[in-house]
Amino acid sequence: MSDLTLLSSRLTDGSAWFDESEHIYYSSSVPEEDFPEEGDKLVSGSQFAGRYKPEFKREMILNAISYKHKIPTEDIERQWELKRQASLDLGNAVHGALELRGESYRTGGPVATCGHSWLQSVTDAFYSDLTRKEEECLHEAFVISEEHKACGLVDRVVIHSWEDRTLSIGDYKTNADLYKGQGKLLKPFSHMKNNPLSAYEIQLNFYAEIVEQAGWTVEGLEVFWLRNFGGPVWDTITVPRFPVLKHL
Repeated sequence: MSDLTLLSSRLTDGSAWFDESEHIYYSSSVPEEDFPEEGDKLVSGSQFAGRYKPEFKREMILNAISYKHKIPTEDIERQWELKRQASLDLGNAVHGALELRGESYRTGGPVATCGHSWLQSVTDAFYSDLTRKEEECLHEAFVISEEHKACGLVDRVVIHSWEDRTLSIGDYKTNADLYKGQGKLLKPFSHMKNNPLSAYEIQLNFYAEIVEQAGWTVEGLEVFWLRNFGGPVWDTITVPRFPVLKHL
C-alpha cells in the first residue's frame, strides 16, 4: 500500500505503519506488501475512547428527521457528512497553525504565521501565555506500546527534562461544546458523562500510560479548548488520571 507512512517515536520504543487516509495504524513488524490484515491493526487513542460511547442509532434518527421535515434521508446524510468534514478541516487548520507557530519558537527564527488573520489571532491567543513560547515542545508526537498494540499521535508534548524523563501531554480541541451530551459512557467508564470531554480524558490517559511504560513520568494532562472562536479564547482544562490500558 503506497499511502502508508512509517512512524517512529522519540518517546517510546517501536514504530508503526500509518494509513493517513483511513486513519489506521498497523504493526511495523509486518512487511508493507502484506497489508491490510485485521490482526495487524493497532488501536489508537480516539478508537479506544470511542469503544465506550453508547450506540448512535443512526437509521432511527435519520428516518425520524426525514419524516418530520419531509427531507430524503440521503440529503440528511450528505449534510451530516459536510458538517463532519467542515469540523475536521477547521480542527486541522487550527492544529497546523499552532504547530507552525510552535516550530518557529523552537527554531528561534522569525515568528511564523500561516497568513490568515483569524488563524493568526487563534495562535496569538494561545501563545499569550508567555511560558508556552519557552517550553520545549513536540508536536504531533507519535507514541506506541507494542505490548498493548496501542498507539497514537499526541498534539502537544512538553518535555520538562530529557534526563529525568518528565513531560506533560496536551491536546487541542475545537469542539463547539465539550460538555454537551446525553447519558453515560459504557462500562467500565459508566460513571462518566457521555460527552466529548469524557472521551478526551480517556484518550489522554491512554497516551499517558503508553509513555509511562517507556519510563517517563507524566506531570500533567491538559485539554486546550478553543472555547470562543470570535475572541478567540482558549480554556485549559486539567484532566484527572485514571487507568485505561488494562481494559484493552
